[in-house]
Amino acid sequence: MVDGQVLPEQPEALIAAKKVAVPVLHGANTAEGVLFHAGVFGDTPVMTTGDYQAALMRRFGGGASAVAAQYPAASFASPNDALTQVTADAFFVCPARKMAKLLDAAGSKSYHYTFNGTLAGTPFPALAGKAFHSSELPYVFGASYVLGSVDSANQPLVDAIEGYWTRFARTGDPNGGSDPMWPVYTTAADQSLKLDTSISVTTAVDKANCDFWDTVTIIAP
Repeated sequence: MVDGQVLPEQPEALIAAKKVAVPVLHGANTAEGVLFHAGVFGDTPVMTTGDYQAALMRRFGGGASAVAAQYPAASFASPNDALTQVTADAFFVCPARKMAKLLDAAGSKSYHYTFNGTLAGTPFPALAGKAFHSSELPYVFGASYVLGSVDSANQPLVDAIEGYWTRFARTGDPNGGSDPMWPVYTTAADQSLKLDTSISVTTAVDKANCDFWDTVTIIAP
């Protein structure tokens, strides 16, 4: 929210003007949208293609047809799955990639990740086995969480994430120790660190969809 004091302009404009001069560690989870379309907040999952198109119209107005063409309901297991992916990409996955590209163009370092850790004991079946929005919190802070807990088999990932985050907080660089090297993001290489049971460097995360969202202006209702 631009308030004229803490944020005098939109973040995108500040980055472009090179007024953001600190390193940034950021990214998104692989199933960001599922939390918002699984009935967790009292929402009703869409059931038909018509419901899906109506939901897109409410959110994107005149741009709904382009979104539906990029994410046709027939390409997903259900219309609700299609809407879940739209939410993930439009508001989490692709904005993170876009910010990484903006920071690179401005000469600022950023470390981009894609997180795929899961939680045990999730209270909603739709969240089981998925890296939903906020599921990274127990991995970052090593604490219990109302939506599930980290299984002991994933403790090595917790240790690695806590190492990356604390080194970044201390030095501005997450690298060090025996953890895999995390490259600085560049638009040319389009590299991200995949935080999963096996940590690796990956490229072009959701590229086709994110290239699409780079052309779309989203106006909040």
